[in-house]
Amino acid sequence: MQPMETVFARCAVCDSPVSLANALLQKGKPLLVCRDFECQRVAGLQATLPPVLFKTQFDFQRQRILARKEQEAARKRHIDAIEQAEAQENEQVLQQFVADHAEHADSPPQLLALPSGREGLAPLADARLQQYRQHLETVIQQALDCADVNDLPSDQHADAQATRLKVDNLFEANPALQAVSDRLCAQCKGGCCAAGAEHAYLSAFTIRRQLDAEPDLTADVILQRYLQALPAESVTGACVNQTASGCVLPRELRSDVCNSYYCDSLRKLQREWAAGEAPAAVLVVQRSNTNWNRFEGEGVNPVVGVTLVDLPQ
Repeated sequence: MQPMETVFARCAVCDSPVSLANALLQKGKPLLVCRDFECQRVAGLQATLPPVLFKTQFDFQRQRILARKEQEAARKRHIDAIEQAEAQENEQVLQQFVADHAEHADSPPQLLALPSGREGLAPLADARLQQYRQHLETVIQQALDCADVNDLPSDQHADAQATRLKVDNLFEANPALQAVSDRLCAQCKGGCCAAGAEHAYLSAFTIRRQLDAEPDLTADVILQRYLQALPAESVTGACVNQTASGCVLPRELRSDVCNSYYCDSLRKLQREWAAGEAPAAVLVVQRSNTNWNRFEGEGVNPVVGVTLVDLPQ
């Protein structure tokens, strides 16, 4: 743990702590501010505006920044409260499970929290289909306009390809881990897919990979691959490719984001497994939230299922 910096002063804009080291870096400046970019920008206006106009701007921007910081602090308090309440409830679920199953008293299973996918199904609306088609046409053209992936901008999709290769290597070395991960993902039923919307995380990287493997592919052939795979009904409020039985796209057509992403709970289990520290069993506590809306409600997300999963040793 890094030592805490001693508070030397308070930011002239937002009243946040300013450390001695940060204050020394600002020696000679008329206003001492924290490291927040907006606070630094406001302080910088003093050199470019007349005093009366600067004071007006300073007071206005200060109130705006203080309001933003209070919203952020309130959001953090909200998240902390939900995390603490759910952690306490999870521990109570575990204690009750052990009390009901004496054979696990000496070696209790490890808690593993899972979200839940959305369940509502509806015919794929034409508006969603058209948005998906437009997205596909855009990323296909981007892929065709570059010679290889090195020409594409570095973003989450570029990073996802490296992550996917690590996941593939991990599963190749640990087939049982892949089976467990697949089982837990199936139990979740698409909690991660809830944010796929009409883009399905497909990018020029996804398309460029197919072009590199099949150089004779045309834009229309690629487009039809995806459009023909669409289901008649998809999960409402989720990815256009998500159905009650999972994703309709074969793995090779999915984005690297989809092929590499796992929720935090599964990531932790995978790290422990790779390090030889995996537990003998996990008690899965599944809640009603998706992977993305856990903190959107006012209170704790209800438990919708509790399952013991034995892990192969």
